[in-house]
Amino acid sequence: MDRLREYQLRLLSMLKQFDSFAKKNEIPYFLLGGNALGAVRHKGFIPWDDDVDIGLYQDDYEKMAQIINQQMDQSFVFYNEGENPFPDAPIGKLYDISNPEEDLRQVPSFDVFLLQNIPDGRWARKFYKIKATVYHLLVLDRPAENRGKAAYLLSKAILTVLPKKTKKWLKRKTAAAVRKKRDTGEITTVYGAHGFDRETMPKEYFGQPVMMEFEGELFPIPQQYDRYLTKMYGDYMKLPPEKDRKPAHKEL
Repeated sequence: MDRLREYQLRLLSMLKQFDSFAKKNEIPYFLLGGNALGAVRHKGFIPWDDDVDIGLYQDDYEKMAQIINQQMDQSFVFYNEGENPFPDAPIGKLYDISNPEEDLRQVPSFDVFLLQNIPDGRWARKFYKIKATVYHLLVLDRPAENRGKAAYLLSKAILTVLPKKTKKWLKRKTAAAVRKKRDTGEITTVYGAHGFDRETMPKEYFGQPVMMEFEGELFPIPQQYDRYLTKMYGDYMKLPPEKDRKPAHKEL
């Protein structure tokens, strides 16, 4: 068995335990992104995939975050947004800490996204994206990377110039703005890997979870999964070029 497959099976074990926890506490959730695609196209992990992404509606996410570390096996730890010692985005993260000698940045982990209702209206949405970007910057507390020189210099200047108290205040304000509860027509994973616009879609695409085979088990995916996957990937049943079939996150 190769290292990638071993890693996938450890992720699967984590997912099974999270699923048991969610069922016990009546917390609905969804496999997202590549895992939803893997369930539909491969009935399991995409062969070169190396992560798990799940999403929860806001009330369900908040309930989960309050009780998960008390109820799940002590081999796992959940960090809510803003708590992670190694943040890469303002999202939740569940880690496998069964081996204390493993670096937390390399252990099996999966991302836990809040499915966020976003404002209606063009300008309200633009301002929302600005606030979300500022919050992301303040959580990471380091200049933006891979977004061009201008974004790097601007973010570095903001972090350098703002006093510590101001940054803490602004972080609270932008967090509240980003996570404000709304009853609107569209939903997104604000910090999803495919970008805000691509991951924003009508909330009925998610609806109520439907069960789909994944690695010999049944796990929940968005109700209108064809529309969801088409919005995310286009012709999602078509395999990518051979050169792109490689793990995206870990060196496996």
